[in-house]
Amino acid sequence: MKPIIIDFITKLQTINTVEELDQLFATCVGHMGFHRYAYQLSRAIGHDPNKPVIVASYPKEWVDYYLSSEYHLIDPIVTQSPKERQPFQWSSVLQTMDLDKKQKQFFNEADDYGVANGLGIPIHGINNSFSVVSLVADTNDRELTKLLGEDSDTLHILSLYYHQAMKDLLRQRALVANDNTVLCELSPREKECLRWSAQGKTSWEISKILSISERTVIFHIENAKNKLGVCNRNHAVVKAIMLNII
Repeated sequence: MKPIIIDFITKLQTINTVEELDQLFATCVGHMGFHRYAYQLSRAIGHDPNKPVIVASYPKEWVDYYLSSEYHLIDPIVTQSPKERQPFQWSSVLQTMDLDKKQKQFFNEADDYGVANGLGIPIHGINNSFSVVSLVADTNDRELTKLLGEDSDTLHILSLYYHQAMKDLLRQRALVANDNTVLCELSPREKECLRWSAQGKTSWEISKILSISERTVIFHIENAKNKLGVCNRNHAVVKAIMLNII
């Protein structure tokens, strides 16, 4: 695991508020070349389901205008993100979309606030819940492509840790709907498979280490994912660590 991830996880242990987490994540991604970020979470208690919870280091005027204009309903990055599985460059996705007049206006206005070029990091949950982390860099497309190529996995893992921590903090404020995940009991073998996954091992490599079949490794990891209420292996590892299960 890269030092920047270890450092982020270590500092997470001292975080007690949304504001502290906001500052920690902004500083972390800032060191990686991203000067602004935004996080959108779709499910919130007492909120219109069409209006996400947003935490962002974007200019406040832009965030307020974005929400009052209901731009989250037409924002191409938000509408496209559920279809993506890996971090993606905004420009590469936009090239495949036929933007309507309102969407073009949206990007022109976003550009005025310096948030028209960046990366999207999709985070899929259970029951069709969805979140996205957006990262903005003050650079050109070529440099942004380079950043994505070099740090895609790191940014994805950092975003998963941030997402889990932010959900927990927001839930404490009674803003975010319970995701129906309870403190679960993972079997010893499920824990072993997740621990080795956390070390970057593939299913095949884990099978050799534990002297079991690759199919059995996949079976245990799928069971762990279901118990933890997540949709992919990385998220299972992150959540298990955050819950002190592994």
